[in-house]
Amino acid sequence: MMRTRNQGNVSVKDENMYVKIKHDIENDTYYQQNFSNDGEKFVAWYLRNIHS
Repeated sequence: MMRTRNQGNVSVKDENMYVKIKHDIENDTYYQQNFSNDGEKFVAWYLRNIHS
């Protein structure tokens, strides 16, 4: 994924992706029931959504 930055600020595209990931993780009980911290939840989200 190419990141666009303007003087250290996160672009709108990056912000939208962050919001999507956070929303997906918060609204799927799979992550809440199986992973204890945000790092583990993100890795699990990544493996389910990006890597495959």
